[in-house]
Amino acid sequence: MYTLNAKTSNVQLELLSLIFFRLLEVVQSLKDILRASEDEKYAGEGLPFPTEDNIQEPDALISARFHRLLPIFVLPDHRRAVAGSLKWLAEQAKMDVSFPLYELDYLFQQLVLTAPYDAPTRMTQGAAEAHLSRDVYLYLPSISCKYVIADFA
Repeated sequence: MYTLNAKTSNVQLELLSLIFFRLLEVVQSLKDILRASEDEKYAGEGLPFPTEDNIQEPDALISARFHRLLPIFVLPDHRRAVAGSLKWLAEQAKMDVSFPLYELDYLFQQLVLTAPYDAPTRMTQGAAEAHLSRDVYLYLPSISCKYVIADFA
């Protein structure tokens, strides 16, 4: 954190002010983008959170309810970095918001299992994560469309 003292110039104060307001805009933009519309459910909406045994409700869940925030989907390996970055942005902007993070591999697994076309009937969450994090330029006939297959035939 930058500390102000008697030798801080007006230019430095103006620059710090600009940085602060830009961070504020970034966090506000994130909140606006992630705000659920009336026909969408925000993160955790309608799901009971167990409050017995003095378990404290997570800040992200409280924030999602208060701001009607949709979740951000991330891979488990990137969760800590994304959470830390978002927390840092919110702290620097002096905004009381915590963004809900959900697992992207779980979402992908559920989408594949409910897809209306031929797909593996049992895809584990680990297989989904491996599928999402593999080399994106590795084309396999089982996942390619007819145009890609025709190009490589």
